[in-house]
Amino acid sequence: MISVIILTKNEAANIAECLNSVAWADERIVYDSGSSDDTVAIARECGATVFIDTDWQGFGVQRQRAQKTAQGEWIFMLDADERVSEDLRDEILAFLRERRNSTEIVGKFTRKNVAFGKRIRFGGWQSDCVLRLFHREHTHFSAAEIHESLEIPSGTEIRKFRGALFHEPYKTLSQYFEKLAAYTTAWAKSRSPKSAPQECSCFFRGAFMFFKKYFLRLGMLDGSAGLKLAWLSSIYTTLKYLKLAERRRAESSKAQSSRE
Repeated sequence: MISVIILTKNEAANIAECLNSVAWADERIVYDSGSSDDTVAIARECGATVFIDTDWQGFGVQRQRAQKTAQGEWIFMLDADERVSEDLRDEILAFLRERRNSTEIVGKFTRKNVAFGKRIRFGGWQSDCVLRLFHREHTHFSAAEIHESLEIPSGTEIRKFRGALFHEPYKTLSQYFEKLAAYTTAWAKSRSPKSAPQECSCFFRGAFMFFKKYFLRLGMLDGSAGLKLAWLSSIYTTLKYLKLAERRRAESSKAQSSRE
């Protein structure tokens, strides 16, 4: 039995397509963190089991909690902006038949990314791989607030799937900027303020990120979409380090005040 788990918050525009792409699963779980749109209603209409948990402590903890609600031996974690192709569906089902009694194995997928209406093939996006399929008794996600990852025990076999996992994280610039504040704040909170660079260095880091994405990783070959993504990556990098520097400054001021 396989359980597909999808974390959501305000994913009304995406959740139906995502759920429909995994209609073949034994169980589909939507673990919602307090949507104010129609995400929950749409998920229920699509036949998913819905849990609502507004005690947000980060993506890692939310994934751990969601895993505990699943009935399946195998867990397939999806994001609401991802779609499983028919080829990948067939490959996963074949894998489950073959590996019915094996547990120490994790499925690895290369995502085919789409941004601003265009398939992205360069800029580092072409090597975007994720570990998402695993046995519930073998492993789980880390508790990291952001950029959580599977805890991989020693000796685990990594199985690479060839089928397409489509990923469309950004359809519009507005959608990107809606996520920017939350993601950069979470990143800055997860780092030690002592590691913060000087503020002027934050801008150089952002500029280098643009150079890296657009020139070194050939983002220019993706046309205007590649240019947007390189520019947005530079903004993200600059902002997350500025927020970290801000934390360091605030804690330094607080420490100084306590000494006076």
